[in-house]
Amino acid sequence: MESGCSQTKYSHISKLLSIWFASLCLLLIVANVRSAAHWISDSLSLQGILFAAAVVCAFALLVWFLLKLNTKSDEIADENHPKSRFSVLFAAALFLLSFFLKAIFVFIIKTPQYSDFQLFYWVTVEIAEGIPNYLSQRYFEIWAYQTGFPAAMALFVKILGRNINALVLVNCAFASLTNVLVYMIARLKCNERQARIASIAYMMFPFVFGLSSVYTNQHLATFLSYLGIYIFLKYPKSRILAPLICGLLIALGNGIRPEGVLFVAAFLVLLLYRLLADKGYRSERRVNFLSTTALPIGFAIASYMICFFLLSNLFVVTGLNPKGLSNDFPLYKFVVGLNHDTKGAYSQTDSKNLFESDIVTRREERDAEALRLIKERIKVPPKRLIGLLDSKINIMWTANGIYPAFSQSMDDTAFKIGPYAVSVKRIHSLFTLIDYLIYLFIYIVLFITSIIGVVKERETVQPFFVILFSIVFAVFLAIEVQYRYGYLLMPSLFIMLAGGLTTLSRNVAV
Repeated sequence: MESGCSQTKYSHISKLLSIWFASLCLLLIVANVRSAAHWISDSLSLQGILFAAAVVCAFALLVWFLLKLNTKSDEIADENHPKSRFSVLFAAALFLLSFFLKAIFVFIIKTPQYSDFQLFYWVTVEIAEGIPNYLSQRYFEIWAYQTGFPAAMALFVKILGRNINALVLVNCAFASLTNVLVYMIARLKCNERQARIASIAYMMFPFVFGLSSVYTNQHLATFLSYLGIYIFLKYPKSRILAPLICGLLIALGNGIRPEGVLFVAAFLVLLLYRLLADKGYRSERRVNFLSTTALPIGFAIASYMICFFLLSNLFVVTGLNPKGLSNDFPLYKFVVGLNHDTKGAYSQTDSKNLFESDIVTRREERDAEALRLIKERIKVPPKRLIGLLDSKINIMWTANGIYPAFSQSMDDTAFKIGPYAVSVKRIHSLFTLIDYLIYLFIYIVLFITSIIGVVKERETVQPFFVILFSIVFAVFLAIEVQYRYGYLLMPSLFIMLAGGLTTLSRNVAV
């Protein structure tokens, strides 16, 4: 499985993948431009628009400077090269700076934990203290998998105590380790400089800061999954051990948050893609397809399935949850995701109808009602269905979202920097603007990179991450959306950005 920037055999299926990805990037460019225009016209005053213009100019200058910056580290990373020790130092500095910035953000913003974040904290403390009151809640009976994150973090409660800030800082550490993985995965095949640019951009990404001060299961799950991918890519000659460890780590990540199946699906589609891409080539790659591609991916998937099965049963045996890490109501996400009134986001009405109504007193009745709602919401005029999908794309893949760090109760609050008082609302606007700029920059770079691949008939996109992006994009067209749900895919975007910048540096004079 190639991670990105190396050139491989180019076939019709490779060309189709590049064309598809270029189309997807173009769609997201249009969506972000349109969304940003509406946001500016609706939310910013004349003074705000002038400030936004200044930020745009500063961002453009920064991008130009980074792309023009001369360095002697443009070669593909080589662990045996003397300079590799500087990469270790860079990774350490990246982690420390990333953690420091997020910790500062946590203590300045002081987000009060709410909703699921508060629930996770309560359950974490209960598990740490051996008081499983949460098992009496219907929530943890229906969605037993939500027990995974509190159970893992209970270990830190035993070490650090019940202080919520300590637990949030542990989450910041996981987010910072993911930042390091963006760099380490990118540099496996891409230029060192571009890998560093992408990882620094990820470190400054407001989207991640917007999740840094809440007690969410996303940081640990994402870190474990990408660590598994890194090990798989780092040791391509390991046909068994690396894939087994990869599957184990993705299974652990899935135990924290049920997103590991997306990586497994990406592996399966990648296997099919490589089989079709190599078809017709009588080369060593085709002869060794079974040992170099099929078997490692097969071991990774098998490891994932076995390890998650064992992990789920461990929760049953230990009494953490009699239902293990199961999901007793998967249809719920589709019911909400197809709700036209809420644009695919959380619906209090759906929740009430499916859990509190007299109509659904048994599981069979509940599932039947859910299927009825799904069919009813799909069987609408095409224009209305397209409008729903358009709204969901806008929520998930543009910066016009809600940052969990800025809860509604904080809209009128402010914090002081010396003699100056800065409103949370202004910080929220700045985050949104910078996110728009970063999204547009990434999608434009990846669009151009895909077009270069089509024109020059070279594999310039990174198949695994393109496939993962495509699967996640498609899945969230059907299920419930929130802006923060895109977090899982953000490291992939920046890893692909490093590959795109590498391609541009070789093909376009900047």
